[in-house]
Amino acid sequence: MKRLLILLLLLVIACSLYFFLDGGDDKKMTALKSERNFSLDNLGQLQKIIITERNKKPVILVKSNDDTWQLNNKYLARENAVDNLLEVIKQVQIKYIPEKAAINNILEEMRTIGVQVDLYAKDDKLLKSYQVGGATQDERGTYMIMNNDNATTPQPFVMQIPSIEGSVRGRFILSEKDWRDRAIINGDTDDLSFIHVEYPSLPNESFRIKVDNDEFNLLSENGDKLPSYNKNKVKGYVQGFDKIYAEYIDNQNPLRDSISNLVPFSKISFATSETDTKTIKLFPLSDLLYERGDTLSINQLQQVGGRYFVDCSWGDFMLVQHRLIGKLLRGKSFFESK
Repeated sequence: MKRLLILLLLLVIACSLYFFLDGGDDKKMTALKSERNFSLDNLGQLQKIIITERNKKPVILVKSNDDTWQLNNKYLARENAVDNLLEVIKQVQIKYIPEKAAINNILEEMRTIGVQVDLYAKDDKLLKSYQVGGATQDERGTYMIMNNDNATTPQPFVMQIPSIEGSVRGRFILSEKDWRDRAIINGDTDDLSFIHVEYPSLPNESFRIKVDNDEFNLLSENGDKLPSYNKNKVKGYVQGFDKIYAEYIDNQNPLRDSISNLVPFSKISFATSETDTKTIKLFPLSDLLYERGDTLSINQLQQVGGRYFVDCSWGDFMLVQHRLIGKLLRGKSFFESK
């Protein structure tokens, strides 16, 4: 009997030790999983992204109700740039763990060039927080460290996404200009009320279009309704005011003021109401490069193509390709009935 009691006591002690040690292992396993869990599978809960480079202002992206993203509370963020970032946030995975001998150098580099990334849900609930470092020597991975208050020594990992073989650091470190949406025109054509296209050197080709209850009326420069014109062409022209994007935002161009003070090839005004008019002025790059004293015709420009500087009434100075904006460079004669 005494022997049985001793055996039962030893069994109880063994079970207690097992659960105690197993509980410790669970805590270690939880911490291990936490420091490796970089990816955010459910992007639907993501509402805000803050990216902070050293000695630079943070980039703050906030999701709007229409699923677009606002940049620094003042601009629309560029869809392609945000999509590239979200791809990394969702798909990033561990490629391998660096050798112990390399960790000190990785951490030292991280202290110098590390980029802080904070992901938030609604009500500023923190979802993920990690640092993005530089690329590996072979440029096939990116060093990252999960911010973990419980870790005595940060553990860096080499990360990747399945869709590309290379560093993903570049997707986090865009300038504000490169994060910005580059739309010159990006509205609903159904909301347009009028369009005014001027050609200062070709005044006979200037025209106006007034939209009234799905009627597309072509007017002369002085506002008189033209007696004969191709209504389908006018309707098609209005429908072309949908999505036109610049190649580049060039607000810091040292020649901006000089170019803007020149006589533009074309000046296009459009609005959804009389109080919401936007205007763009187009300057063919070919005229500036070759210092042409004369002005090409509209048809000649359609053939030459190229690019235009665009001076926007809302304060931006952009560069746009003819293949994107050329559809708006039509003269009054283009709409004549045939």
